[in-house]
Formats: sequence, C-alpha cells, structure tokens
Amino acid sequence: MQHIKLKFQDKSIIILSGRPFGEEVFNEQIAPKIKDEKEIVLEFPPQIKSFSSSFPTGLLSSEVEELGLENVKKKYIIFSEIDGVKEGFWESFD
Repeated sequence: MQHIKLKFQDKSIIILSGRPFGEEVFNEQIAPKIKDEKEIVLEFPPQIKSFSSSFPTGLLSSEVEELGLENVKKKYIIFSEIDGVKEGFWESFD
C-alpha cells in the first residue's frame, strides 16, 4: 500500500477546485509513486475542508478512464482529519 500525503504550497487554500489543477496534482504528486500499486491512500492536509466537483474528477480522471469508477473507489482510500472530506470527494463523481 502506498500512502501519499498531498501538499499544497498555498496554505490559505481551504477548498480545492479546477479539473486542470486536479490533473496537475495527479501528474506531479501521485502518478510518479503509484506504479503497480493495488491500494493507495491519498491524505489531504487539514487545511483542506472541501472540493468543487471539478478537482476530484480531474485528480483521478486518467484512473477512472483506465479502470472505471468502481475500481478506482476500491484502489484509492481518501484520508483527512476533517469530517466530511472523504464523503465530499467521492460525491463529486455522482
């Protein structure tokens, strides 16, 4: 299992948005670390409180295209100290 602590330079950001930004984070912080991994924990820093639906869909768009949403939900575990972040992340795909 790979555990990836996502980092965002701007510590004042509390809501992540934008499909292109999600894709950028995936390409820079996730893709280089997940080769052949079957289970991946994505840990969001405590300042992140919420998402617009565009960020999560951009973050995992290439994985969803390749594996399908249900398999992506099995492969990725979303972790945050903030209540509701995990649920809000996956609700973005509904």
